Order: sequence, then C-alpha cells, then structure tokens
Amino acid sequence: MKITYTDAKEFVLTSNEEIFLGSLKMEKWSSTKAQITTQYGDFYDIEKKGFWGTSIVVLKSSEEFAELKINWKGQVVIDMLANGKGMDYMLKSTSIWKSQFTLFSREETELLIFTIDYRWKKGHYNLKIDVNPNFANEIDETLVLVATYSVLYLLMVQNAAMVAAVA
Repeated sequence: MKITYTDAKEFVLTSNEEIFLGSLKMEKWSSTKAQITTQYGDFYDIEKKGFWGTSIVVLKSSEEFAELKINWKGQVVIDMLANGKGMDYMLKSTSIWKSQFTLFSREETELLIFTIDYRWKKGHYNLKIDVNPNFANEIDETLVLVATYSVLYLLMVQNAAMVAAVA
C-alpha cells in the first residue's frame, strides 16, 4: 500500500495495484481537523477532544469510532472504540531520523510499517506502507488511514518543535 499526496492537503491510500482504498483530507496544515473517506463511501471526522485538546477523536456519524492519545514518549495510542473489541494499537517512530513509524498491536506485534518519502522539491510527504502478511486480513483501510493521520500529526508536532527550538 501507499499514501500519495495529491493536492489541497489530501492524501490518497491505494493498494500496490493502484486501487483506491480511501483518502485523508486535512482541513489546514496547522489544524488537527481532518476527514477520512473510504472506498465504500464511509466518512469519518477527526477533531480534538476535551477542554485542553489532549486527545483526538475519530467520529463516524457524530459517534466516537476511535480515540487517539499522544503519550510523553511521542507515541500515539489508538483506541478503536467502535469495533466492539476495544482494540488498542500503538504507533511509534522506529528509526533514529523519524523517517519510519510502526503500528503495533496490543500484543506488540508489528502490523504496519510507514516509511516517509519526503519530496524535497515539492515540499510534501508520501508514505510507503508495508503490511505484516500474517495480519493482512485483519487490517482495513480505516485503520490504515487513522494510523496515517497519526503519523502526519506526529510529524507536524516534531516540525513545530524544531522550528520553536531554532527560533
């Protein structure tokens, strides 16, 4: 799978055979608001939750579908509330230069590996996604797009921290 930046702050998820699986559209570059659209026509809204905005919620038809929490280690805990299983995932950087992120199951099994492909001339990211073949049937496009949002959010936070440190 891969995520390709198109334009207008939209990232498109396609299979290795170039089949459309879904998209992630950011409201603004500096905003946490986004919308996910799947190949089946499902829509999900992403926005901050709570007074302090310390967590992010994924909504489907105004009901909580998932919750994202960023911990002090710079990892994102993804709680898939709507699947009835209460499945938790952890997304964290697995490379020294923050160019690779891995999504782990609750049992700490690697499910997805996101490799950043930064396009210097165009100033945006594309992502290559490797799926653990043992769990390919358990991974759906919604989880991949929620994890993609988490990767982009972590990159945004890291970039903001670097700019603040330089200033």
